Amino acid sequence: MAERVVLLCCLVLAGQAVAWQARNNACLECHGEGDFTTERDGVELSLTVTRDLLAGSVHAEQACLDCHPDAGGRDGHPERLERVRCDKCHAEEAEVYRTSLHGR
Repeated sequence: MAERVVLLCCLVLAGQAVAWQARNNACLECHGEGDFTTERDGVELSLTVTRDLLAGSVHAEQACLDCHPDAGGRDGHPERLERVRCDKCHAEEAEVYRTSLHGR
């Protein structure tokens, strides 16, 4: 019985890993390139997010669209996305930041 539970857990985790990859594959096609950049206010900014970088981050289990919902779509996304709203998941931290010297 215990072996079946362990096997079931492994299958669920493997399924989640495949689902994560599928959800992020379209984004990583462009953003996974090492020289993917944009220019804002005359400054070149990197837009590169590699699989390894994402996998090693605190947001490794998130899909790109969780934070960037306006990036969805079959034909790419707008050149400039809406600002990420971290307070959707991090309300307490966002309030501390908002009332801090940096948030003002």
